[in-house]
Order: sequence, then C-alpha cells, then structure tokens
Amino acid sequence: MLVTDEFMARRSRSLWDLTFSGTVSKTVRARAMGSHHARDLRCGRARCDLLDRVNALNTLAYCEPSTTNPCGEQPLPPYGACLPGLDQSRQLVAHPFTEEARLDEAELARLAGIAVRFLDNVIDVSRFPL
Repeated sequence: MLVTDEFMARRSRSLWDLTFSGTVSKTVRARAMGSHHARDLRCGRARCDLLDRVNALNTLAYCEPSTTNPCGEQPLPPYGACLPGLDQSRQLVAHPFTEEARLDEAELARLAGIAVRFLDNVIDVSRFPL
C-alpha cells in the first residue's frame, strides 16, 4: 500500500477516497483502512510504503517521481521494472559460524556469471519496453 503524508495526517474517523489514475473507486474510513492493512502486515502479506517520504529522498523526483514494485521493496520510476534474482550466497559459505568459515570464491565467480546471464535473459523476454 502506498501511503501519502496526507493520509497519515487524517483523523481516524475521517473518510478517505481510494483512487487510481484520478478515479475514485471507493470511499472508506481511514481507521478501517489502517486496521485492515495492519492485519495483513501481521500475516506477512502486505507492505506499507510512505510514498511522499520516498519521493522526498529521491534525487530525481523533479523529473521521475517514484512508486514501488508490487512487493514494495524497490522504488521505481514510472514504467520501471523490477526483475530480482534469488540470492543463495549463504550456500557458498563452508563451515558457517565457526573459526573455519570461508567463502568459496571460485564457486561464487562461476555462479555470478550464470546469474548475470539469467537476469539478462529475464530482461530480454520481459514485456517492459523501457
């Protein structure tokens, strides 16, 4: 959920319009919206991103305001795409949490090439033209 400073300043009993592209789809009480979202947060199903705070820290906000990917972890410009890879680097540590712990650098170098090629292929087949 993208939350603006205006929403955060609302009184709990005030009404809030749910909008997309300038069209109001529903009007809800701000408190009910917050309570619903809090339930989702406890279940690990949702995120709350403070959109105005993200844009205040965005050095390109004057020309490309941010939003986030569906998971909410990556601020993106309009039409931006997040194509994350899976990080399994912990499997490259031999004898973790011991004095003999070490990183298998040869295996890391081998897998890095494969991972970069994989993500490059993901970009090639994505539907995001920009």
